[in-house]
Amino acid sequence: MSIYYDFYRPTGRFSDDESYYVRALTREVKTTAELSEIIQARTTATTSDVKVVLDALCATMSEELLRGNHVQIDGLGTFGASMRGDVVRDKLGRLQLRNARVHHVRFHPSNALMQRLVDARFARQPHGHRPAQEVSREMLIETAQRLGSDGAFFTTSEYASELRLTLSTARRRLKGLVAEGLLTQFGTRGRTFFRWA
Repeated sequence: MSIYYDFYRPTGRFSDDESYYVRALTREVKTTAELSEIIQARTTATTSDVKVVLDALCATMSEELLRGNHVQIDGLGTFGASMRGDVVRDKLGRLQLRNARVHHVRFHPSNALMQRLVDARFARQPHGHRPAQEVSREMLIETAQRLGSDGAFFTTSEYASELRLTLSTARRRLKGLVAEGLLTQFGTRGRTFFRWA
């Protein structure tokens, strides 16, 4: 099994015709149900038992993150919530926070996890277009969140390239995510950017 990748030309004001960068391509998004079946096949636990534990882990992690704690899972890594908000001054000049919210969850892989990935193999997979029905909702959301994390902006063409969709299909999918409030759209029709909300 290999990690697929392809070469892309950077876009934007600082790009040139000679530079390229490499990007890993997403094969598919594994759901909790699928992971439960994989783990069940490797252990004595049943699929339902594994799912119960994973669901409980997600709930417990959420509670700890809401308390302002980081969550460290041995062999995997550390999770921590980052925040956003509007910093303003009141009439007396004191700093105040408005519209505070959790922006996203940061993940720092452990050394053990990175060591397991040392022997990864890579194979180039040219990014020809694939049928839209092969791209799940989870893949659409995960890709948008990854490209737009840390306040980064991304374009329709970058989203289309990442998922190997046509530009017209990518536009429709992005429009849907904006309508759901998952993405924020900036710019004009001729030069549009997106960022994870």
